[in-house]
Amino acid sequence: MKKNWYFNYIAVLMLILSLGISACSQYVANNLSSPIVNKVPGTYGDNSHSDEAHIDGSSVMSECGVRVIRGDGGQRLFRSSHFGEDNHLLRQQFLQTEPVRPQSLGIFRFNVNTARGPSYQPKSPVVFTYHGVGVRSFLTVSFSEVFRENIPIAIRDVLMQHNVNTLDILFTQQDKVGGDQVSLKPAFWMFPNRPKMDDVLGSPPELSGCVLMRLFESDQNIEDQVSHDQLKPFQNFFHDQRLSPDTGHLNISEYGESFSFYSLVIFEAQQRAAVTLHWLLNHNDSEALSGLLKNKDATRSFGALMDALNIHNRFQGTPMLQKLNGLIK
Repeated sequence: MKKNWYFNYIAVLMLILSLGISACSQYVANNLSSPIVNKVPGTYGDNSHSDEAHIDGSSVMSECGVRVIRGDGGQRLFRSSHFGEDNHLLRQQFLQTEPVRPQSLGIFRFNVNTARGPSYQPKSPVVFTYHGVGVRSFLTVSFSEVFRENIPIAIRDVLMQHNVNTLDILFTQQDKVGGDQVSLKPAFWMFPNRPKMDDVLGSPPELSGCVLMRLFESDQNIEDQVSHDQLKPFQNFFHDQRLSPDTGHLNISEYGESFSFYSLVIFEAQQRAAVTLHWLLNHNDSEALSGLLKNKDATRSFGALMDALNIHNRFQGTPMLQKLNGLIK
């Protein structure tokens, strides 16, 4: 009798085990039989979004034939596991000097992880005077893409709505300019391999394109044609030794305090985007930065320059330095 009870007990256990194996097999068949799509944190251009994807149900067709999306949305991007290593390398990076022409002795030009284009212009969006000859910039920095976690969340959310394969994260300082012909011009970034302005004849099609632009986190109200609330399309092209058209206007006075802002530029035709932290310095702050860059201790590395900025009485605690600190934290 005891023997029969023992065999019955074993039979029940075997039945339970068999049912469990069957259930697991069904789960695997239902969930893993279709192709697996890997969602990689920190990548842009989720193909699940259509060209008309938007958050608040409103979008407009642009003059460049692309759809302008109103509102923000998307997922939060996570910091790459390589961030600590890249941040350490950035702070240890030597500042690379540009050659100085005889007529501009005393003008120091430093780059970090980047190089300049013709006439020493930064390869980044800049604030530019229509038909001007260029901008006066002492310092330009290019950050690796692992720093994307540190750019404003609102910018990351907008990027998630666009098919962007290459993201440039930039810091560009320049002297403050103002007037009714001041614009945000991305052409030096759009066409990094352009010839010198003096060598541009006619209107080469390879030096023409349309981009979307938007402002973020400006210390001053500088909105005009480029705004804070939506991406807008703007054409840019080089022609006959000039940069045109007279568009992308900003409302900036050449007088008053220095300030900073972020710009987002998306070049959809090339699936590229640039997030740039701009510093526009008045005369006194520009001279102060120039003085720091003449100090060999402050320019032995980018980290040393950041340390010097954070204890300098003209920059310490300012909104523009807080933004830069936040970008490399």
